[in-house]
Amino acid sequence: SDLLEYFNYYTNTKRFLDVFGSEQMLLMPYEDIKDDPEGVYVRVCRFIGVDDTHRPAKLHERVNPSRVVRSRFVRDVRSVLTATLAATHVTRQIRRGLMRSGVGRPLLNLIRLNEKPGHYEPMSPEMRKQLTERFRVESEKLAELMGRDLSHWNREPGVTADPRPRR
Repeated sequence: SDLLEYFNYYTNTKRFLDVFGSEQMLLMPYEDIKDDPEGVYVRVCRFIGVDDTHRPAKLHERVNPSRVVRSRFVRDVRSVLTATLAATHVTRQIRRGLMRSGVGRPLLNLIRLNEKPGHYEPMSPEMRKQLTERFRVESEKLAELMGRDLSHWNREPGVTADPRPRR
């Protein structure tokens, strides 16, 4: 249930807007990045007030592909180590020392050997339907807040147009 709270996009976005105001936040759905990375890049640059004429070499390249773990045990050990080294001021100092000494980077590379390129299985139509219903009101309120059409978020898989009859 805690994870589901994360996906209350309207509620969570509204909290930030109440504190920072819309002039300090640029809201856009992930689909914008997928559909028009260059347009998003220009929007972000202009929003934060930097030159938008430079184009990064990897602008149209996927740089963070999906990865899956080879061993859950190694993943869990890594998680415990990471949490332990971030837990207190002393352990954070130890972590910084390891990184500065040159020991940390090879250790991270060794741990990353536990990952391999992969993909997640597609969500089942039943689960997608349940989640769509669970978050329908949230996504409708978010669409209104953003002044954007997000109706595709509430469509069932395979439905390409609004299934409601027109009057």
